[in-house]
Amino acid sequence: MASTHPLLSYEDALARVLDHALVRPTVTLPLERLLGHVLGQPIVATHDLPPFSSSAMDGYGLVQDDLDRIARDPESALQVRGQIQAGDDPTDVAVRPGAAIRIFTGAPIPTGVTAVVPQEDADREGDTIRVRSSVKAGQHVRPGGEEFRSGDVIAKAGTVVTPGVVAAIGAAGFASAAAVQPHVAGLLVTGEELVPPGEPLRPGSIHDSNSFGIRAALESMGTTVRVVRVGDDAAATERALAELMDTCSLVFTSGGVSVGDYDVVRPALDRLNVETVFWGVAIKPGKPILFGLRGRAHDRTAVFGLPGNPVSVMVTLFVLGRPYILSCLGLDGRPRFDRVVLCSELRKKPGRLEFVPCRVRDGHAYPSVSRGSHMIGTLVGANALVLFPREADRLEAGAEAEVLMMDWRLS
Repeated sequence: MASTHPLLSYEDALARVLDHALVRPTVTLPLERLLGHVLGQPIVATHDLPPFSSSAMDGYGLVQDDLDRIARDPESALQVRGQIQAGDDPTDVAVRPGAAIRIFTGAPIPTGVTAVVPQEDADREGDTIRVRSSVKAGQHVRPGGEEFRSGDVIAKAGTVVTPGVVAAIGAAGFASAAAVQPHVAGLLVTGEELVPPGEPLRPGSIHDSNSFGIRAALESMGTTVRVVRVGDDAAATERALAELMDTCSLVFTSGGVSVGDYDVVRPALDRLNVETVFWGVAIKPGKPILFGLRGRAHDRTAVFGLPGNPVSVMVTLFVLGRPYILSCLGLDGRPRFDRVVLCSELRKKPGRLEFVPCRVRDGHAYPSVSRGSHMIGTLVGANALVLFPREADRLEAGAEAEVLMMDWRLS
């Protein structure tokens, strides 16, 4: 890419991406569809949780007078009067001194009962029990409101919904919740040389990897993806882009944003009135990346013109596309860097910040031996990117370095 203007620094490019990220509107989703979404509003308890005191064991419910009596006389006998199990209504059930009630795990604690003795700690003959261990008030009783009180916040807005969050929302009695509406992303893949996986290669062709890698990355962040493939035809590219921008809130392109004779994406974006926020960033791989906007405010479409080389695609999508998506979901899109020990020396020419695929294990980074932007295999074992500073030409083995862990999931 021959640049006629200074390349933007990564820091400036990231700042511009985040400045233009508007939080998406919320949508109400049923509980069974919440997984993987981001809560758009807090979940506030409308009743205590648990809503009543319950037994933590299968055993016998005792009243306080009998606890005191057993403490004085361990041979005291109690009469078993009735039973209660999970789901029973305790309203008309009361236990009086001298009696015990058979109780099961999860059953509501009846009036009068102050402790539960496990069944293995009681000897039963007919309807009489004797307790073989000391029992204290509150033993094996789960108090009502132990976890949440009415009005407590169970999950904050901005919480990523995991299976545990789904369960907690259900326990609070909510059948649905407000979630931030994810983007519907359009993905335009260009290149006459691309052949779908599963089909035989013709002379001069390669299998398409970018559309599958991009789609997998976007879907791991909860984004719905529509894929359109065109060759290097300018008119077809423009038509496909126009249709995607009319129906999607976010568009990614792969290839065609540099300055070659067959790089037709950027001219098409210009004709479609996409405002270029930046084109060209001083990073490696991924220098030709473009970021633009079409439309205004919440009715606009953001466009990321990713390079064509597969490592460039995945790196730029992670370091610039992912922060945008997270910010639009109300999450913190700023990348979080860790410090590790570099296990092998790295060299480069100064002038661009380089993201070097590596494997991080036990606080040590093992950089990929190959660093070509076309060598997708470098990402197979990589779980992080080493940040090789822009003006540095060497990072020594054994030195501390910053890394960006490549976790695509929402966090």
